[in-house]
Amino acid sequence: MNKIMPSLAVSLTLFAFAFLLYSISLWDTAWASPQLTYTFLILGSTHLVFRVLVYSLLLRHIQSGRVRYSLSKTLTLLHLFIASLFILRIWLPDSTTLLAAYGFVAAAVAFSIQDLFKNFIGGAVILVRSLYKVGDRIQIGETYGDIIDIGVLYTTLLEIRAWVAGDQSTGRIIRVPNGKVITSDVINYTADHSFIWDELHIPVTHESDWRRAEQILTDIINELTNELNASAMEEIRHLQSKYFLTNENVDPHVYMVITDNWISLYARYIVSARERRNVQDKIMRQIKDRFDNEPGIIIASETTTITVSK
Repeated sequence: MNKIMPSLAVSLTLFAFAFLLYSISLWDTAWASPQLTYTFLILGSTHLVFRVLVYSLLLRHIQSGRVRYSLSKTLTLLHLFIASLFILRIWLPDSTTLLAAYGFVAAAVAFSIQDLFKNFIGGAVILVRSLYKVGDRIQIGETYGDIIDIGVLYTTLLEIRAWVAGDQSTGRIIRVPNGKVITSDVINYTADHSFIWDELHIPVTHESDWRRAEQILTDIINELTNELNASAMEEIRHLQSKYFLTNENVDPHVYMVITDNWISLYARYIVSARERRNVQDKIMRQIKDRFDNEPGIIIASETTTITVSK
């Protein structure tokens, strides 16, 4: 109501100017200006429709401040666009000049609302294609986070990563324009299934008992991921009903790579998308404890040999 009353006053003022000009033209034809009278009449009418009637009927029922602001801007641009079309028709009776002016106005409006329109289309794509939903963990461009709200124009994320190591929250709220789903890759960590593959690299020296180290790694990741394997298999079968998947093996495995400096052991295992850092921490702690009790296993570190010739 606070915004409607001033807008209504503006509309009445424009109508008053139109009536005043019309009255003057009746009193003295030398002062007659039908174009100016019609201009004030159009400005008053369009202002009454868009800023009073439509605003009171539509925006007063919207609670989100962000959506209210965006729709208010859209109504303002639509108001100016329609008023300009009618006013140009009055002042430019020549059809060729009128069409050129219409084209210029349309191009100016399209340029001013292109981002808004792109975000609206992006919101429609998200809804129709089910790219993600509230609660999903996604990456859009360089932004990572958990979705806490999906609006008409923006998607709101609780950010993860950035300066925080591991897939954990930074505490920042990020609003990503929905138009980004049209121009950027959308990576969903939790669509159709809840797990991801993770990998740990453990280097041991060439002198170490790498077979014993491999066995210890295998025992640890089997123990910590055994319960998830069964549920992951069920989710994979569900995925196979929707997509073409050839590999359904979810068993953890340890791979070996020999380098000049050490023997690299890579432990690959499945983990819940939101538990990656916690599980990794548990595995690392058990590896440290177990390796400390194994005199034949030494974790390698990078060294540099410097030769000085005299």
